Parts: sequence; C-alpha cells; structure tokens
Amino acid sequence: MSKQYVTLPNFISLSRILLILPIFILLQKHLYTWAFALATFTLFTDFIDGLIARKTNSISVYGSILDPIADKIFVFSLLYFFTYNGQLNPVYFAISATRDILQLLAIPILMGYKKIKFNVQPKLISKIATILKYIIIVILFLGSITHVGLKRILHPILIASAILEIYVLYHYIIRFCEIFKGAHNTFE
Repeated sequence: MSKQYVTLPNFISLSRILLILPIFILLQKHLYTWAFALATFTLFTDFIDGLIARKTNSISVYGSILDPIADKIFVFSLLYFFTYNGQLNPVYFAISATRDILQLLAIPILMGYKKIKFNVQPKLISKIATILKYIIIVILFLGSITHVGLKRILHPILIASAILEIYVLYHYIIRFCEIFKGAHNTFE
C-alpha cells in the first residue's frame, strides 16, 4: 500500500468510521454516558487528524477526501439514531442527510466515472456547519443522559444549522457542476 495512504492522520480518520459500531451498541443498550464518552473521543479525533497532518507534513489528497467522508458517516449515523428515537426533527435530519449524501456521491462520480482529480479545501462556513452538527449531537446526548428536555437550547441551533446546511449545499451543487464540466478543481 502506498505511503500516502498509510499515515497516522488517515488511520485516525478511519477510526472515526470504525468507532460508530461500538457507539451504536452502547446506545442500543441505553448506556448513554459511555456512548457519549466514546462519541466525544471520536469527535475529538476530527480535530486531531488534521492537526497531526499539518504538523507532520503528511497532508495527502487521500486524507483530504477520507476525513470528510469519515465526518459525514459519523455524523449521519448519530443523527439517524436520534431521529429514529424521536429525539431529532426528521426535517432537520433530511436536510442534513441530503447534503452529506450528495457530497459523498460526488466522490465516485468525479473520481470513478469522470476520472477527475479534485481537491477538498472547505471554507469556514462549511466547518461552522459541521461544528453545529457536533453541537446538536452533544445536546442530544446530554438530553439522553440527564433526561432533561433541552428543546429550548436545541431549537435555535437546529434552525441556524438547517439554514447553513441549505446554504452550503446550494454552493456545493454549483461547485460540483463546475468540477464536472472541468471549469474548477476544488471543493470549498
């Protein structure tokens, strides 16, 4: 396997996907505190992998694609769980899932079908949208652990997050079309 694939940051990104299963097992057993602890550690790895990649100069195209894939799968899975359990508004989940699924589908379409190489360099607004999803997940976990209704806190964050998701998705679709036509090579 190529050295660009086997790096510590890429392993950390991959671990985010692998840790979903034990988190789900803990959630199914209603061990919310343990699931939250493992999910918090997993969320922390999202910040660590990029930091290590920059510090060790091991940034790679593969890693720049793997990291957002891991983020999307991790976030999608947890938001699905909370939606399925009636703790999250299905409309918000649909908006969030639409963005994540369309972004994930772009990879095989561009790299596999069109054989287009592209870069992923998210703008601050996309990062803020992802951080809001993380905050929503934390609030949902805290509500499950404490059995306290946190809707007054959650509701405005959901609205802000949904607006950002729609904004990011709109710009993402435009950029996808530009890359597909060969007019651009970077997702922002």
